[in-house]
Amino acid sequence: MSGNRIDAIFTGILFLTLGILFLLDNMNVIHFSLWRLFARFWPTILIYIGLKNIVLHLIERE
Repeated sequence: MSGNRIDAIFTGILFLTLGILFLLDNMNVIHFSLWRLFARFWPTILIYIGLKNIVLHLIERE
């Protein structure tokens, strides 16, 4: 898999998830705060970047 394909898949999943969360918030099913979510899960972004770089490095070595 190339880096662009990995980025496209991740971006699509991210927008889909955020869209669902905003929709559920507008329908008063859940209370969603983007800032609270970011404050709680910001280390996940660092983990994603690290894993992506490792995978791309391993793919390029082959």
